[in-house]
Amino acid sequence: MGTTLFYFDTPQMCSGSPFSAIRCVCDCTIQVGQPELRRILSTQIYEAIVQRLNLRFHLPGMSLEETKGYIAHHLHVAGAANALFTDAAIEIIHDYTQGIPRKINNVCLASLLAGFAERKRLIDDYTVRVVIEQEFAF
Repeated sequence: MGTTLFYFDTPQMCSGSPFSAIRCVCDCTIQVGQPELRRILSTQIYEAIVQRLNLRFHLPGMSLEETKGYIAHHLHVAGAANALFTDAAIEIIHDYTQGIPRKINNVCLASLLAGFAERKRLIDDYTVRVVIEQEFAF
């Protein structure tokens, strides 16, 4: 009998039912996740699942330099010839997102859309702050 490996990209997005299904299906899983997954699984309701995890790996947020490289790479792949964010804007993005890639993507996309609406060629820290305040602050 072989070993089964389940990989869930965003298990923190699941409600109780999918986690219960995981618990019933296997006794050996590997957990890989972002910081919010650790917080979710620390609640007592998921104790049975946590007991079945044999290996855990949590993805920490990227450093400021890694965030700059991540944004530059995505812009390059998208065909941008020049930088579209100022250094100050990237620092605000990093501070707000704590270096979590999915959050970086969301803030960058919203900032680019806001910049496009304002006909900006370069997204500055002011634009990013406004976007975060209007789109992401609850």
